[in-house]
Amino acid sequence: MNTAQTIIATVTGADAVTLQYGYAQWQFTGRREVFEVGHVVREKRNRNGRCTLMECSYADGSRIRFTWSESAGGRFTAVTP
Repeated sequence: MNTAQTIIATVTGADAVTLQYGYAQWQFTGRREVFEVGHVVREKRNRNGRCTLMECSYADGSRIRFTWSESAGGRFTAVTP
């Protein structure tokens, strides 16, 4: 598995994730996972300041794309460079 796939597997089910600072938090259990910090390549925010798209790259060349919408919620996808 590359870095992006490992991070996606790690953060699944987390209540809060920050790719650019490298950690995920689970609210009720207090669990916190730290992972490699991503380099933000692309980011979009809505009028309220909410991140709706972020793409981060990692040292091994892998990338993660995060998308968010009010109807579908958040989604992490490994992107082939």
